[in-house]
Amino acid sequence: MGRKAFFFFFLLQVGWLPFAAQSATYKKGTTAGSFLKLEIGPRAAALGGAYVSLSNDATATFWNPSGLSATAGFQVYVQNSRLYAGMRQTFLAGTAPLFPGWKMGFFVNHLNVGSFEQTTLTQPDGTGEHFSARDLALGISVSSQLTDHVSVGVTGKFFEERIWYETARAWAFDLGTLYRFGDSGLAVGMLLSNLGPTASMNEGVQLTFRKEKPPDFPGSPQVEAQLKTEDFPLPLMFTLGISFELLGTHSPFLKSRDQRLLIAVSSNDAVDAPFRSNAGVEYVWHHLASVRLGYRFNYDTARGSLGFGLNFLPLVGKNIRFDYAWLDYGDLNSVSMWSFSLEF
Repeated sequence: MGRKAFFFFFLLQVGWLPFAAQSATYKKGTTAGSFLKLEIGPRAAALGGAYVSLSNDATATFWNPSGLSATAGFQVYVQNSRLYAGMRQTFLAGTAPLFPGWKMGFFVNHLNVGSFEQTTLTQPDGTGEHFSARDLALGISVSSQLTDHVSVGVTGKFFEERIWYETARAWAFDLGTLYRFGDSGLAVGMLLSNLGPTASMNEGVQLTFRKEKPPDFPGSPQVEAQLKTEDFPLPLMFTLGISFELLGTHSPFLKSRDQRLLIAVSSNDAVDAPFRSNAGVEYVWHHLASVRLGYRFNYDTARGSLGFGLNFLPLVGKNIRFDYAWLDYGDLNSVSMWSFSLEF
């Protein structure tokens, strides 16, 4: 029963790949809501983004909503990221049980792009006026444990992009599945993300203006005109990942109750990017401290990453976790992020 369900969802989602790969031209910079692709969670980022088969906390609302089925009780999650070009990202999330076999989660994802000085053709050095840009996404996830091995999940999200007075709004869905091969330490995760309609900057006072009167007809009425903006597709992407516990309680080779060594790989195919791959390794000591390494293949700037995690449960009696990640973005310099999570 479990294997049949797994292969059904596998075929359902992998069936997307031929359509994604049918064009050899990658439409870089032509999608709306690009911030929806920014990696969430220091643990996932330190593992090189190979997290679709490992997501088991509040960040599953981003990586794979089916991973929420592995959460226990309630969880509150706070993340802050210092990105390139002075941008900052804040991610807030929470999880809660619905009823037996069902879990839910929610998130708020905010990206502060910063402030810029206005320039014009007549004033290329700046007019003295400044404007800002920011992105915001709100989402709710639901996950169900179908069998002992198979879980599925869906995320519905509403997002908004704003620059100066102009705004674009749209909605999207993420569909995820997760299959755990019993106690073998092997897991397979799949995610189809950002499935939704097109979006455009169609709201804002600067899109409306009054057309000047023709000089030959000074008595004609002044006409109010509206700038027409183009629609852009969402950054639709399919991700497939595999993780294996080489050392630990579920390992078929090296059993250990106090140590764990995880390896994870994933690949993703997006409408606006070439085929990419991710890999990561995590070592956990006595359920107290973790160290992580990761790498990204075929990305423009993102490369290696590393990080660590601390679990304060043995020290304070509460399931509090701190995670940190450092990422190498080449010419864009480095990115750092940290997070706190509380489970009760």
